[in-house]
Amino acid sequence: MKSQNPKWTNEMSVGNKALDAQHKKLFKSISKLKEQLTIDIDIVPVREIIDFLFNYSTKHLVSEEKYMQNHNYPDYLKHKKLHKEYLDFFTQLKEELFKEYTSNTFVVQDIKGLLVKTEKFLTSWWTLHILSEDQKYHRYIRARK
Repeated sequence: MKSQNPKWTNEMSVGNKALDAQHKKLFKSISKLKEQLTIDIDIVPVREIIDFLFNYSTKHLVSEEKYMQNHNYPDYLKHKKLHKEYLDFFTQLKEELFKEYTSNTFVVQDIKGLLVKTEKFLTSWWTLHILSEDQKYHRYIRARK
């Protein structure tokens, strides 16, 4: 069974246009990574996509944390910890992928396996995080308006 492309849906909205736009951009980039897995691996565009996803998600998480702080979200520190766990795991995946690629004995299947793992992690993490954790701060902020 082929997995579907990661997709932002209206139920993921956090009531903030900038954060919603960032979430949409992240899903588009994850879809680009998934597309790369259907063709022969070309590490240049894959590396660009991975680097973009890492850098953009880092900036997004900072924006989201500022938004929560600005609204005195009581579970801010717990949410921030989830962000750190995500960044730590993604950093580890990224390092593992590029270590494999730069080794003298790299095997395309090993790299493809790491890319599939990365794509699945990103799709799952962002989908579940937005639908669960991000909705908590959204409900809190909406209730206070």
